Amino acid sequence: MTVVDYRALCGMPETGRVAWVERERPHSGSPQWALSVIESVETHASVSTRRAGGLDLPAFDFAVWFLQTSVRLGDLTPSYAAYWLLRFAAVAQRAPHHGLPDLLRPDRVARHTIESFPLTLERYREVSVKWAREADEDKPADEEFRLMQDASWTLPSLAWVRDAIVDPMLRDEVDTWLAAH
Repeated sequence: MTVVDYRALCGMPETGRVAWVERERPHSGSPQWALSVIESVETHASVSTRRAGGLDLPAFDFAVWFLQTSVRLGDLTPSYAAYWLLRFAAVAQRAPHHGLPDLLRPDRVARHTIESFPLTLERYREVSVKWAREADEDKPADEEFRLMQDASWTLPSLAWVRDAIVDPMLRDEVDTWLAAH
């Protein structure tokens, strides 16, 4: 994906974006394809934010749309898409952000991320302890372990928005999750 492709997609209406995804996305779905698109958008958004001192709002709008679409299509898990939303939210904190998509505001993205975790905090802790205890055993990972890994990938990234969270109860909840990791 080139910057030209990305810029054209930002300006497209929903129907054009959907048609592009249907045309370009591998038929069986592909996390790699989805990541190649979102990495390109994130790189451009990050560089343009640093250079211009303001946000390229169409890039952030497109990123939110694309990540939600990738989850809906099954290309990314909700938790992994939340990781990318946290990345965009962290970039957005570097510049004024009038008009930023609501999902990228610190409180909203933190709540969304916690809700995207496939395990409750209690179950996450239990599975983490179980797998730490059994780490030396030669046995295949089960579904709960994969779910814990899915949350573990995203969990530390909550720290990127933690200090900007306004709601003290949400900040405490984020701190509890971070401490569990």
